[in-house]
Amino acid sequence: MRLPALLLACCLLLPLGGAAETALPEMGAPSQQVLSPRRAAAIGAEVYRRLRREGRLLEDLPALRYLDHLGNALVAASDDPAGHFRFFLVRDRTLNAFALPGGFIGVHLGLFEATEDESELAAVLAHEIAHVTQHHLARAYAQASHLSIPTLAAVLAAVLVGTQNSEAGQAILMGTQAGALQRQINYTRSNEAEADHIGMRILQRAGFDPRGMPRFFGRLQRQSRLYGAGPPPLLRTHPVTTARIADALARIPPDLDTRHLRRDSLRFQLVRARLQALHAPLEQADPERFRDGTGTGPASPRVLAHRYGRALALGRRKRFRPAIALLQALARRHPEQPLFAFDLARLQQQAGDLEGARATLRRGLQVQPGNVLLVLQSARLDLEAGRARRAATRLAHRLEVGPRLGFATRQACLETLAHAYQAAGDRLRAHETLARRHEEAGELAAAIDQLEQALRHARTDTARGRIQAHLHDLRLRQHGGAAGE
Repeated sequence: MRLPALLLACCLLLPLGGAAETALPEMGAPSQQVLSPRRAAAIGAEVYRRLRREGRLLEDLPALRYLDHLGNALVAASDDPAGHFRFFLVRDRTLNAFALPGGFIGVHLGLFEATEDESELAAVLAHEIAHVTQHHLARAYAQASHLSIPTLAAVLAAVLVGTQNSEAGQAILMGTQAGALQRQINYTRSNEAEADHIGMRILQRAGFDPRGMPRFFGRLQRQSRLYGAGPPPLLRTHPVTTARIADALARIPPDLDTRHLRRDSLRFQLVRARLQALHAPLEQADPERFRDGTGTGPASPRVLAHRYGRALALGRRKRFRPAIALLQALARRHPEQPLFAFDLARLQQQAGDLEGARATLRRGLQVQPGNVLLVLQSARLDLEAGRARRAATRLAHRLEVGPRLGFATRQACLETLAHAYQAAGDRLRAHETLARRHEEAGELAAAIDQLEQALRHARTDTARGRIQAHLHDLRLRQHGGAAGE
């Protein structure tokens, strides 16, 4: 199935020679007014929630924290440094990334496999961020103003389903009038050229090597030639042209000083190995795949990432002894890397060594106080050991104190905190915490339901007043959102 233009308006690799050029509205024209910030955020959030409900998103906290960190570093270097963005992983091994209204940016797992260093991944994200900051989405959605938010969300979600199941995707698309929408919404070639140009500027401002963009495009073009007349759907509908590569190369300053530019990082290589070891099909996540790392020395990012990936792949096959030994060596030599301690404790817990897991986390938190992954893992161990109040104290403190947490991490912390309160017999706080979790996810009906349950457990006028005020606010927002469609 050819991807409809609605998603082409959001994709990374739209062909420069595809759709005919169309006139763009002036800044401040009706297209900008139609897709207000509120409507844009509502559309993106609804697509995100739909994909999440369908199990299409990957909830791997270490990977999501890395993606959030990288994405927000690029946003800070964009023309809208205060803009709200949410970066998420799509459980799909095809090569793709896309931007949704409201600053929601999805990255397919296949993109991590296709990019070889951090500057290449950063180039893709910078391109998608540019689509948002340059208001390309507002222009693309201007003529779809008559469609409801659920309908638009259904179309976008259907396109993503269609990347793996064309019949299912086509059926949903027909049911949501996507054919008409496709004729109305088109992304222009100038949008793509502008996103490349702005993306290159974002890369340089953020301290990344801008050569990552043409390098990645060039490798994609070389790979596309290997398929002859039958390339995969992405390369058929999103070709990389020689002109696009040449334009990216031409935008690199001839006097660029690359000595202090960031091309790669250990964190990128570790997350890339993690996704391959834990989330590729089991037969493809063979520990032998990670045996021979390449790099300049035993402590190079790629060598360490291969050892880490091998340990995770062994652990996935329940071969705990060699997996734990590998991670213990890595954690001992590189205590500053919280991922080693996090996964070591996780595998020790799975192997039944709870004391060993607690000791690992204690050592990790001594080096990285407040690291949320280690705090969350410690709280889960406390909860399993029947220390619910201790788990609740840990998480409540971390949620209020310390660096900002990404959306997925906050959701995981709030869910575990609610379980801890429930286990400790504090049903009022358990329901209020779940309400907070649903509210932050934009699930207002579920948040209201939790607060109504919390109200039944309120024993003081202060608690009842607090919950009733919160309920009133949520109901007003729920009504306003429904009216805004």
